[in-house]
Amino acid sequence: DLPSVETAGRELMVREARSFAWMLVRLVCVAFLITMLTRSAPGLKPFRVLFDAVGGVLILAPLFTGLGRTFAWRIALGKAYLGADRFVDADRILGVLSGLRAKLFDANGEGRYYRAVALRSLNRATQAEPVFQEIAAQGREPWREKAEAELVAMGAGTKVGGTESASPL
Repeated sequence: DLPSVETAGRELMVREARSFAWMLVRLVCVAFLITMLTRSAPGLKPFRVLFDAVGGVLILAPLFTGLGRTFAWRIALGKAYLGADRFVDADRILGVLSGLRAKLFDANGEGRYYRAVALRSLNRATQAEPVFQEIAAQGREPWREKAEAELVAMGAGTKVGGTESASPL
């Protein structure tokens, strides 16, 4: 049984907050370690830039991994809501996939595709169309192809090579 959208939203926020909290813990630990290392062994001071770079990777890589898992769970949950005909819930849970978040955590377009299908199912085609167009322009297969098919089915036409192509009816 699927959780309520409120329960799922809270769990997603907790997971994201946990990722950021652990990033802060790693930041303090890495900064402390680098400071202690370069002060106790003065010969290592020329390598401080290298230590900082490695420290940055140690701090940020787990953050993006944790956020990636959270967004993967968000997409899977949105797909499940869509499959259960809970279109409003799918829209709410997937609505955050835009801008930088979409580029980082939904680069292939899967989550945005499910959201656009939910919007179309809610008779909000004017909101679904730009999402489908974005996926058709920037998404990866198979989501790009699916978005193009949705645009044709909606009678919207798709931009090809800078020109508007008529949709066959």
